[in-house]
Amino acid sequence: MAGAKSGVHVSQLKPIVVSDNLIKGNKFIKWDDDSIIGTPVTLKVDPKGYIMFWKDQNKEMDCLEISMIKDTRTGKYARSPKEGKLRDSCTMGARDVALEDKTVSICYGTDHISVQWINFTCNSKECAMEWAECVLEYSRSPLSNNANALTYLEKTHVKISSVLNAEGKISVKNVLKTFAQQREDRKRVEKALEAAGLPHGKNDCINPNKFTFNDMYNVYRHLTIRSDIDQIFDKIGAKKRPYLTLEQFMELINKTQRDPRLNEVLYPYMSQSQVQEIIDKFEFNRSMAQKGHISRDGFLRYLMSDENNLIPDERLDLSMDMNRPLSHYFINSSHNTYLTENQLTGKSSVEMYRQVLLSGCRCIELDCWDGKGADEEPMITHGYTMCTEISFKEVIEAIAESAFKTSEYPVILSFENHCTLKQQAKMAAYCRSIFGDMLVTEPLEGYPLKPDSSLPSPEMLKRKILVKNKKKHKVSVVLFKVVLPHLALIRVSAYEETGRMIGHRILPIEGLRPGYRHIPLRNALNQPLNLPTLFVHLSVKDYVPDAFEDFAAALANPIAYQSMLEKHSKQLEVLMEDFDVESNNAQAGVQDDNVETSTSIPPSNFTKKRTDSLMSKTDSVVSASSTEGKNGLNRKGSKHAVLSQQESTGSALSQSSSTGSTPAGATHQDVTKILSGTESSAQLSTASFLGTTKLANPEMSAAISLEELKQQRPFLKYRLKMKKEIEKLQKKHQKAKQNMQDVHRTIEQKLLVSHFKAVRSMEKKHRKILKKAGRNGSLENLQPSLDQQLNQLKDAQKRERAEMKRIHSEDLIELSQSHFQLELDSVRALDKPMYDLMDQILQTSLDDRLEMLRDIHEDEVDLLKKRLAQQNREEIKALQKKHKDKQELSRVKRENQHKHITMAVAEREKLKGLLEKRVTEVKENHEAVKKTLAEERQKRNEDLQQDYEDKCLKIEQEYREWYRWKSMEILSTLSIADSVDDLTSDDESTTQLLSVKPL
Repeated sequence: MAGAKSGVHVSQLKPIVVSDNLIKGNKFIKWDDDSIIGTPVTLKVDPKGYIMFWKDQNKEMDCLEISMIKDTRTGKYARSPKEGKLRDSCTMGARDVALEDKTVSICYGTDHISVQWINFTCNSKECAMEWAECVLEYSRSPLSNNANALTYLEKTHVKISSVLNAEGKISVKNVLKTFAQQREDRKRVEKALEAAGLPHGKNDCINPNKFTFNDMYNVYRHLTIRSDIDQIFDKIGAKKRPYLTLEQFMELINKTQRDPRLNEVLYPYMSQSQVQEIIDKFEFNRSMAQKGHISRDGFLRYLMSDENNLIPDERLDLSMDMNRPLSHYFINSSHNTYLTENQLTGKSSVEMYRQVLLSGCRCIELDCWDGKGADEEPMITHGYTMCTEISFKEVIEAIAESAFKTSEYPVILSFENHCTLKQQAKMAAYCRSIFGDMLVTEPLEGYPLKPDSSLPSPEMLKRKILVKNKKKHKVSVVLFKVVLPHLALIRVSAYEETGRMIGHRILPIEGLRPGYRHIPLRNALNQPLNLPTLFVHLSVKDYVPDAFEDFAAALANPIAYQSMLEKHSKQLEVLMEDFDVESNNAQAGVQDDNVETSTSIPPSNFTKKRTDSLMSKTDSVVSASSTEGKNGLNRKGSKHAVLSQQESTGSALSQSSSTGSTPAGATHQDVTKILSGTESSAQLSTASFLGTTKLANPEMSAAISLEELKQQRPFLKYRLKMKKEIEKLQKKHQKAKQNMQDVHRTIEQKLLVSHFKAVRSMEKKHRKILKKAGRNGSLENLQPSLDQQLNQLKDAQKRERAEMKRIHSEDLIELSQSHFQLELDSVRALDKPMYDLMDQILQTSLDDRLEMLRDIHEDEVDLLKKRLAQQNREEIKALQKKHKDKQELSRVKRENQHKHITMAVAEREKLKGLLEKRVTEVKENHEAVKKTLAEERQKRNEDLQQDYEDKCLKIEQEYREWYRWKSMEILSTLSIADSVDDLTSDDESTTQLLSVKPL
């Protein structure tokens, strides 16, 4: 279970330990197929086993990520220089040792076809062997290829700091190239370098001794701007503080990051001391760590570290039981293994067998044909096509060399053998000589190839090659048991806006840990990528079928469950007491009514039962697990789930034909005579057969209706999901509108306060002027002008507030209309998969219906054959009794046989015509439903658009009216105090306007 730590496991999970020789490096001559002469280099591997890098005589450096390496070869299978000059320049060491034995050929790439090669030649066979074996081992490390996000960041740091320029420094150009491909992205990287205090000009260089991993982490932090981490950090409890307390961090680890299915006794919760150890490990601020606090950076380091791996290490190890019979396992298999392209004109390649085996495939295909050359060597190709040919012998050599590099479990060769006996003998000789002891030529002791015997286990067949070859006489092996491994997987992918895939990851469901996790992505060949990572929040729980929900609840919380039972029991007692009182007051007439009611079924209930039955059938179409109906056919394993409501009745009426009984129209006495043998069935006309066939029922061509489509469980489930999405969006919009209202109210309050102060200031000034004027005796002349000045100020303020109301109303109109547009776009986006789902259900219904009609037709053809054969036999018996002359009897038999054949052909043609008629009707009916669905889809789009336009117009009209009313009210307001009191009523009125019915 995810989150549990395994006690005992296979010991193949070992961290990479790089050999001292590879760390110190060796002298090699590097070359590839395009080289003119070899280049002397010093080849090294970093101490962590992340990259191999080399420096030439000009101090220029380059590297190759070890995780990108697909294969390493030395000796016979290493690549060899073809040009004489190149070969001479690659000569090193003893002349008596073959150049191939001193060469390490490294195959790398991101797919099986476009592989690339780089070759290194050294001075000894032992050195080449060590490099080939070690580098391949490092590239296959499960721990390294499933590392955490922090390790991949460290790998990028090692790659950058190991590849230096001629001056021994890190080129900023190299850093930019590592992080970004586009020009805009390069500018972001330059800013991140600058923010981290590092040289950032494209012609600048960085001192590798001053470029620590902590510097690399700071560049990453400035480059990514992890706002998602900040939100989680605040949500957990940090809020305005720059840290989480030990208690908050411990609660996250024990509740969110812990698998809730784990047993608390076997896997106890983390204690404070254990959580403190994690804080000490990832919090670099010592004073903060000593207080039991962890900062945002420390929290991010923890989330990216091996302490928070998505999949526990033990799940990467081999933990399956490999001692069961071989037939109990799913086997990773390949079809047309030799092809690099399509199977009509594609090129065949020996290398494909190596690449497929290296990728983990354990069953490969060899299409063997006679060679056409003088040597008559068997070939492998796709027969009767324009595909190229490859040598069978070279393929066998490639398989022998690559079969067990990835896995020691057996390899199965599936021969599609088209060769003559002579060339088959050559094939057998090649297999024996090249495979040697790896080839299984006889059954293992105790495992004979008999029907009642089991096959050997994969463990017993380690490093063995099995040949599966078709023969004329082959005994079938019956498998009584198949053990399914844990096959449940989930695939997550990330794409750019252009549609290019950034990376993906395929993960075992059973091994996932819950909580906040980083998912390092991989390329199309499943090789790890260093930087692309998804950050997710996972929730896990046990699946409990509906039938066991109460039982699971009782186990999870027995006290609460017992309390619920007691409460339910008390409620039931009260209900029974009320029922007893009513029963005691009831009279006999009531009892009669009860009897009548119990013996009759209301039509509405009957209809509901039929609808429920139909629902259960149509549901199974979408879930791809159809259930056979009560009157359904069971021929060749076919099952039909989508039936019309009338079909059950039709099937019941025609059931006699499907069971081989008498045709419709035969009386009870006829049936008795036929069964007793006193009367020939020939006396009943076969012409009545068409009247009894199920295909004669017009209801067989009925299509699933649009209403039935909309009652399908997947459709209803999606509609519920769609409703929740829209409600969520509307709540978000409502909150945004409320926020805008709050902002508007604050602005108006500030404006009113400033207006109030301006009026008070002017009044105070006027009082001083009037006081001074009173002393001079000019008060009467001055008072009117001062009043006019004050009124002008108030009028200007009212106009200013009215204008603000207008601006605010326009803002709210624009916001509301933008929300309506977003809701419209969201509904349309959600509508597309909904209607696609309905199309899918409709198509499945059509396919199922057509299959059902064909099966009915085949069954009734068989029934017709049996009936006509029985009729013919009885007629022959009657003729034998009637005609004693042999010649006459022979003539009459021929005539009867001819009549019988003519009748059979005619009846078959009638049945076929009826089938074709029903098929045509079914298709026409489904097309009609499909057309109706398309029309409804178009109408819904039009209605949504019209609804959107109506809402926009309505909100605009109402706001305009509201603004005119508020403007008049403002202009007629007597005082600023009245305006302040009026703010509350404004909020209530705008809230009413904003509550427009959503889409």
